[in-house]
Amino acid sequence: MAEGDPWEINLLKAYCNTGVSLEALGYARKSVLASAWYVARCSPPTHPDVCLCGGEGAEGQCAVRQWVEFYVARIRTATVWDALSRDQLHAVLQELNQYLFSRIFMLNNKLSLADILLYYGLHRYMAGMSFLQKADYIHVCRWFDHVQHFPNVRPFSMPVVVFHKNPDLLKL
Repeated sequence: MAEGDPWEINLLKAYCNTGVSLEALGYARKSVLASAWYVARCSPPTHPDVCLCGGEGAEGQCAVRQWVEFYVARIRTATVWDALSRDQLHAVLQELNQYLFSRIFMLNNKLSLADILLYYGLHRYMAGMSFLQKADYIHVCRWFDHVQHFPNVRPFSMPVVVFHKNPDLLKL
């Protein structure tokens, strides 16, 4: 992975095991979103439950793009030095919690580009929340825990976010 690449592109290149070069993408002239979408489109699925771009149907692709845009507009706008405010985070988590009420992933039952970007974008916030705070977003927590335990999503350098106080539950 090249130094100075947006972390989203490094993440996707590592996750997708693709040899797509950013020079070929010309990512300096494109948005991170467009580059990430291109890397995801060029990548073969690494797992049967992965559909990075939402499949062949326009509806699935639009849903993934919608949530990637949500990530870019509502989460990525905060830089490493400027975190989301408490109100912004609450609004984001509340909207995601409502959406995930009846879904496993952002695209129903398949892991997508939206899930991966949202997971990485929310990781530092979820890791910093207390158990009591997490209890307000039960569907987000279920989704987040599922994504972080999905093969090849969470690198070893990122800590697992814990959602249970009971150590016996962690052994399951």
